[in-house]
Amino acid sequence: MANLITKAGADRLLTVDLHADQIQGFYNIPVDHLVGYPLFAKYFVEHKNKYKNLAIVAPDIGAVKKATKMASLLNTSLVIIDKERQCHNESHVFCVIGEVKDKTAILVDDMIDTGGTIANAAQIIKEKGAKRNYLCYSRTA
Repeated sequence: MANLITKAGADRLLTVDLHADQIQGFYNIPVDHLVGYPLFAKYFVEHKNKYKNLAIVAPDIGAVKKATKMASLLNTSLVIIDKERQCHNESHVFCVIGEVKDKTAILVDDMIDTGGTIANAAQIIKEKGAKRNYLCYSRTA
């Protein structure tokens, strides 16, 4: 794909929320990689009276970096869900690291394919006592 874009005549690429920063290395042209989580954080700051007692939740290990940055921007706690895959497109929550009881949980992910991981994460967070669940994600596969 990277070569096709270059062959088509592009001399620079503007992209939003790559699944991994390393993808930029596949291009032989400059890549401007914009990220969306600061906009999500800005929304929650602007509506802080509505969204209180937050916990930012990474629904899997792949989302930890983004969730950590968002938790930092919101000056709130981070919760990490560790999952295991028993087979393709099926996940099982292994453990929850952090506290969500009586909190407003904001699940942060960059990509949703089948929705299994995020559905499992939302369910376990609810079972662990989160008052409300919200989801922030960049794109679907």
